[in-house]
Amino acid sequence: MLVLQRKRNESIVIDDVVTVSVLEIRRDRVKLGVDAPTEVPVHRREVFDAIHRDKKPVSQEETRQRYQEFRRLLDTNNIKSAYDMFLKYPNMPGHDDLTRLTSGLGKKLYSQ
Repeated sequence: MLVLQRKRNESIVIDDVVTVSVLEIRRDRVKLGVDAPTEVPVHRREVFDAIHRDKKPVSQEETRQRYQEFRRLLDTNNIKSAYDMFLKYPNMPGHDDLTRLTSGLGKKLYSQ
C-alpha cells in the first residue's frame, strides 16, 4: 500500500486519468473530491462491498423482475430507490446503459 500525506487543496493523480483532491479537513473527517471519467467506477468502500456481495447467479426470471422494478421506480420518479437498487444489483441486463443513465446521480443523492 502506498501511503501519502496531503494538505487541504492538494491532490494526487492516478494513472493520468483520476485526480483525488483533499477539499476539507475537520477533526477526524477528510472530504475528498474525485475527478474521474464516467467510465471509471468510483465508489465508497461500503457501496463497493455491497455491489460485490451480490455476485451469486440468479435466474433469468429474477433478473427480468429486478429490471422491471428498476424501470418502474425510474418511471415513477422514485430516483433514490432506483439508484439504490441499481447499486445493489449491478449485473442486471442493460447495466451499461443504466450506468450512463445514472452517472453522477449518487453524488447528487448522497452528498446532501
